[in-house]
Amino acid sequence: MTKPRIFKLLMAVAECRYLSFDVIKSVKNPITNYAGSKATLTNLLNAGFLVLGDNNSYAITVKSRELLKENGFITEHLKMNLKGVYNSHQQILTAKLFAVMFESDYYLTFYPQFHRHGNRYLIPDACLIRRNEEGHYKIEFIEVENSLKVEGYLHRKSEKYKNLAGDYWVYNEWWRKKAVEFRLPFPEYEQFCFCAKCFGKEIPNTIFKWEG
Repeated sequence: MTKPRIFKLLMAVAECRYLSFDVIKSVKNPITNYAGSKATLTNLLNAGFLVLGDNNSYAITVKSRELLKENGFITEHLKMNLKGVYNSHQQILTAKLFAVMFESDYYLTFYPQFHRHGNRYLIPDACLIRRNEEGHYKIEFIEVENSLKVEGYLHRKSEKYKNLAGDYWVYNEWWRKKAVEFRLPFPEYEQFCFCAKCFGKEIPNTIFKWEG
């Protein structure tokens, strides 16, 4: 097996948390054409680097996380012993994320949670980091909605992102720790920003882009 391609695929599976064979084959590039073949995935399963989870989706193991760490990958954000369900919502999310992971400016995906006064406030579906060759990076929160839900739902969610954007704690504590964990330079306060993108099953393109 070609190691760099295998490492890249394992990292993509890890950051998607669950990944189906259909999603893997939906992205055409040298990595997925080789490392994402059924034969290679079967070899990785037999070698203990992958396991089959809900709905025959692939997930990484402790063995593969250690392998990635030994080869210089950032692994502190990778979750193990997942107990989630690979449902339609997760399939849409992983399809979006997996396609982005092979773009030239892709850097990392993680899954933050924001709480206030001990209560859940906002849990984005994912957060990805893009970084260019000059080292400048962007923070993008990702939301997937299968329907428009109740009236005002997306407006309330956008207001929560706006509140995050105005919360100095998000910059000075939350992102300060994340920047160290992700080996990124910590920006000046005036340079710190993010955006949130919302995707839906009925509307395949971005339907909202909330700037923060």
